[in-house]
Amino acid sequence: MLLWMKATADEMRSMVYTAAFWEDLSKGLPPGPEKIRYQNLIDFMTPILKAYCSDTGVRVCETAMQCLGGYGYCRDYPIERYLRDVKIMSLYEGTNGIQSMDLMGRKMLIRDGGCLKAFQEEIDGFCATHRNHPVLKNQVAQLASTAGELWSCAMEMRAQMKTDPLQWASTTYPALLAFGDLTMAWRLLDMAVIASDRATKNGRKNDFFKGKVYQATWFVDTTLPHTIARIGTFLRQGREIVDIPDNAF
Repeated sequence: MLLWMKATADEMRSMVYTAAFWEDLSKGLPPGPEKIRYQNLIDFMTPILKAYCSDTGVRVCETAMQCLGGYGYCRDYPIERYLRDVKIMSLYEGTNGIQSMDLMGRKMLIRDGGCLKAFQEEIDGFCATHRNHPVLKNQVAQLASTAGELWSCAMEMRAQMKTDPLQWASTTYPALLAFGDLTMAWRLLDMAVIASDRATKNGRKNDFFKGKVYQATWFVDTTLPHTIARIGTFLRQGREIVDIPDNAF
């Protein structure tokens, strides 16, 4: 529980800072391909940030309450207030279901698919650069494999949006969660690459840097297998959500 909360909090901060950096570049660069690239990145990341981070924030507060047991539910500790306060994040500025349809719909189409392409290049480039990392190569390989599955599935979903929009809509939120997991793994590994070097350089041992490595390897090894399983459900043939009669409820 504690390691999951630590990894998640670190990753969400990294996501926000990365998006803020992209936003600055998209506004500060002169007109040209690089400016468009960063605009594509921030456009694609925005619904992931809003929906994935707000829903995950609720889970973090819920887990913190669980760690404290019954005391966490009472006002002796501030967790119950944090849990109530964070929930609104998933509701305003478009509920997270709407955000998922924006990600898997409009953001897949604008600028001739440039948003997904820019994000794909960012992840694939990281994996190519660090595929032989002495400490993290297995986790980088997992990230690359998961990303490949998700890119392929996202393109099939983009086609399904026109041919079977109701079925498509029923899977957009799980797809957003998969993109969130992928982004989280990428940001954690990016931090871990730097931390692994600093934790061992000149014989220096540093628990702070080692913690960055441990949280990345643990998260990737325990989360991305679930992400792969989730991706496998996006294009299943069952149409229960669409076909179930109203009176069944």
